[in-house]
Amino acid sequence: MKVLSLGAGVQSSAMYLMSSCGEMERADLAIFADTGWEPKAVYEHLERLKALNGIEIVTVSKGNIREDALRKDGSRVASMPLFTKDMSHKISMLRRQCTREYKVAVLQREMRKRGATMKDPWAVWIGISVDEAQRMKDSFVKYTYHTWPLIDAGLSRADCRAYLEKNGWSVPKSSCIGCPFHDDHYWEAMKRDSPAEFADAVDFDKKIRTNPRLRDETFIHRSATPLDEAVLSGEAQLDLFQMGECEGYCGV
Repeated sequence: MKVLSLGAGVQSSAMYLMSSCGEMERADLAIFADTGWEPKAVYEHLERLKALNGIEIVTVSKGNIREDALRKDGSRVASMPLFTKDMSHKISMLRRQCTREYKVAVLQREMRKRGATMKDPWAVWIGISVDEAQRMKDSFVKYTYHTWPLIDAGLSRADCRAYLEKNGWSVPKSSCIGCPFHDDHYWEAMKRDSPAEFADAVDFDKKIRTNPRLRDETFIHRSATPLDEAVLSGEAQLDLFQMGECEGYCGV
């Protein structure tokens, strides 16, 4: 079985369309791992893809990452890469577990449920392009293995975007509304174009300020200041998505 990991971003959307239209080998199934906190535009884009009646798209979920992160009942919560600032004003980033638990693990669980085994491992198509080859990682379970059709085809992210534009597709960035990896350009655009979602991120940022498990305050913005007070410089943040930080799943 060939399973397309559908992040609903530029690369995976291009790969889905190419595969559905016969411009690439056809996948047997596409799986979208829903964190429950994607922008409205992503869900609308996903529904448009489903309406094509191409490769079957299945949505799976561990739950709502926003609600889970705000739980105060003492139960374990997957760590998000939030920023902290200690008494000396040193800024650090927390360990990230959310990608693996809300994206990778749910995808693997669905394949396992559908019949993937160590004797019959399933191929997972990851939407990494040639300009992001450093993000390639092997599967850490033996009942799946990773393949990279875009790299095999010699396609870059720019090639994927050009393909989408040529075919009338505008694809939003696929990531959680309050993802700490957003740079100032993204926050500025959200504040301007999606004020309700920006307000949602601001509200979340305020609610995660104190954490009974941590000594220091936590923040969404890389400056370790409240999001609604942060000076949005418009400077590009180090693109952690392209540094292998998202296991090859988020944002593709």
